[in-house]
Amino acid sequence: MLISLTEDLFNFTKKFLMRKLAIILALIFSTIFSFGQMMFNNIPLGGPHYNFKLELQKKGFTYDSDKVKEAENIFSYTGKFIDKDVDLRVLVTPSTRTVWKVNAELPESNSWAGLKSEFIDLSKKLTQKYGHYYQGKAEFLQPYNEGDGNELLAIYQDKCIYFNYWKTENGFIGISIISHREGTALINISYEDKEASAINTAEKDKIIIDGL
Repeated sequence: MLISLTEDLFNFTKKFLMRKLAIILALIFSTIFSFGQMMFNNIPLGGPHYNFKLELQKKGFTYDSDKVKEAENIFSYTGKFIDKDVDLRVLVTPSTRTVWKVNAELPESNSWAGLKSEFIDLSKKLTQKYGHYYQGKAEFLQPYNEGDGNELLAIYQDKCIYFNYWKTENGFIGISIISHREGTALINISYEDKEASAINTAEKDKIIIDGL
């Protein structure tokens, strides 16, 4: 009888301690993987693409399989961000499919004045959150000049450089004006996780070295 009670007590204590240990480990890992990561829309970068996809879908984003470039490690989504319809490009590492960068492309516009105004406004808001940008440029290259009426053509031909970049302890945030087709341009906001970016570089290097 005594042996039986001792065994029951031992088993109960063992189960109790195992549960406590599981809770502690869960808290530790939760802290590890949520600390020190770049965030997009309150979703951390630096984890598996599958998890990132689930979190995006919870926020109403739709997976756009027609625009996926899996061979280039880019996955596409559409949804709302900063109260605007955006095309989202999620960049992952080639081997572990770790999310290392996100590009949020705002709607296209054919108005240079509107694009510039929005660029300035969003840059001010990013500065309020992350401090003054550490690098920025606003320049037109010959034969184009701001005010000549050909600003959108200059952007399309890569003759216009408009960007601001912020550097944080977790990575980089950037805003730029880009163009995918003549006659229109758009604002792109990017988020890059520093540690996941290093993983991306290491995985690409390993693929090259393995193939030599």
